[in-house]
Amino acid sequence: MLHHQFMHALRYFPPLLLAPSAPEENRAIQFYWIMTALAIEISFSGLMSIASRFLQGYFQSVYQVTTIMVAFNIACIAYCVTGLLVWNSVESNCPAFLLAANILSHVFYTSFYCFMIAKTLVISDMDPWVAYASIAILLNRICWAAADIALSPGIWSDGRCTFVQHPVTGVAYNVSDLLTDLFCTVVSITWNWNILKSDFSGMMRVIVKENILRSAVIFAINSYNVYINFTATEMWTFLVAFSIQNYAYTRLLNAEFLWSAERKRADDKMRLGASIRSTNTH
Repeated sequence: MLHHQFMHALRYFPPLLLAPSAPEENRAIQFYWIMTALAIEISFSGLMSIASRFLQGYFQSVYQVTTIMVAFNIACIAYCVTGLLVWNSVESNCPAFLLAANILSHVFYTSFYCFMIAKTLVISDMDPWVAYASIAILLNRICWAAADIALSPGIWSDGRCTFVQHPVTGVAYNVSDLLTDLFCTVVSITWNWNILKSDFSGMMRVIVKENILRSAVIFAINSYNVYINFTATEMWTFLVAFSIQNYAYTRLLNAEFLWSAERKRADDKMRLGASIRSTNTH
């Protein structure tokens, strides 16, 4: 068994036919199945909503963000399904399944951060410095993802399909995620401080609240996961933490449909106010 000083071994998805696990692990496995099913349902519903709105012409002006949302939801479903397949893996296909799961996990996370960066660029009014920083941050995340895929193998050990997390890449891509969260939060607040101090009406106000709330929640979740990486030793602890993370990412990205409705209401309110003021001046 590999020890922590060499690499951090996380046992994901132990086969169901093994001897009974500890009660905590059984509860964690049940929790994982529930959260995975919820994430798949959210992503599937998100794809159906995107298809419906696309047919109605809602996304013609924001096709970049819509494309990212489609890629994210497809990656989420594929990632979750591949993870579930690992439960029934055997020694011959275990490394291939875990390689696929690791690749899809990085596509899942990176597409989420592409979405966050795209929204941040909008509220910064495409500021050049924000754009340059965004490119650097995304390239950094992609490079660490590639390194993790290359250096974190899947092995069959003690009758289990085991994902062996490289100690450097595991911390590095989580820190990269934290930097992205922090960057998006700081830009959201800094570029729109005057809006934050104003009243709660207006579409821009909704956009700012949306981005700050999303970034703050993700920052808190990722901070906890980095803490778990340094302190936890039991498989079930990792399983619960990453199940929550995956669910939160899926829920927060697809909350775009909720926020789009809020933006439409704010826009309608602004248009009504402008119409009333125009009528009163005549």
